[in-house]
Amino acid sequence: MSVEPIGLVILLLGILILKRGPLFGIYAFIPSTLMGACAALILSGTTIQPAHLLMGFMAMAVLSRPGTWSHISSRLTFPREGFWFIATASIGVVGAYLFPRIFAGSTYVAAVGSAASGAFMVQVPLGPTSGNFTQSIYFIGDLICFLTCYIVARTREGFEAATKAFLLYCGMNILFALLDIATFQTNTGFLLDFMRNSTYAMMDDDIVNGMKRIVGSFTEASSFSYATTGASAFAFRLWLGGVRPTLTLSLALINMTLLILSTSTTAYVALPVLLAYMYATTLWRAMRASALPRSVFAFLAFAPLLLVVGVAIVLLTPSW
Repeated sequence: MSVEPIGLVILLLGILILKRGPLFGIYAFIPSTLMGACAALILSGTTIQPAHLLMGFMAMAVLSRPGTWSHISSRLTFPREGFWFIATASIGVVGAYLFPRIFAGSTYVAAVGSAASGAFMVQVPLGPTSGNFTQSIYFIGDLICFLTCYIVARTREGFEAATKAFLLYCGMNILFALLDIATFQTNTGFLLDFMRNSTYAMMDDDIVNGMKRIVGSFTEASSFSYATTGASAFAFRLWLGGVRPTLTLSLALINMTLLILSTSTTAYVALPVLLAYMYATTLWRAMRASALPRSVFAFLAFAPLLLVVGVAIVLLTPSW
């Protein structure tokens, strides 16, 4: 096992979480989930990301408190969301072990490799790999993350801390994306090597139609788009609720713009679905409520107009 320099910082943060408690920890843990290309520890060639390491400290800080397990057990009962989460995790873990063995060699799957010339995709026969084990661990970690964050956010103080931590997440995602673009344009990508030190295949210099695929603090554009979609939805939903409208609208619009510029198919599929869902739920809310923030009516009024303008731009843009 090797401890990376950034891993020492994460270990220090973990110790502070145990000392100062979950409310401090939530500010460190949530933004750390952005570090998708970073390794805090490398164990037998397996990357331990900062978020996974901090999750262990967060779990110890939260689950060791009196009365915590009674709240957790109530959340895992049918038909609460925790029940479906643990059911899905169980199916995923069992399937990760059984399916590659039951269907071994019956089809081909795409594997990501790396070489001196960069990352590449290769078709290999289906079969058990170390990824089946690590992805199962990640899935179990997601379940622990859900339970831990639920315990923290069930109080008003914890809920406010989690909200502020997610806003910090949205802002840091923008910062990492801008750093990614700036270092690529100036050929100074080595400045980000301290946070791109994992054993994963890196796809941080791909270009599509003359545009750099934005990866931010992740290994490739689809992972960046996945995280940015969540950041956009969170900030936009707060804006619709009238929560710190200037800040939340700015964060939402910038993250959405980065989605469009990322050249990721994930972004181009997710963003329209997200906006359509937001519009439908906001319209339903407007028909049922009497008093709503002005942002709701602004969204309902201008979204169709922006959709028409967007479609017109696409149709009038000449194909090359």
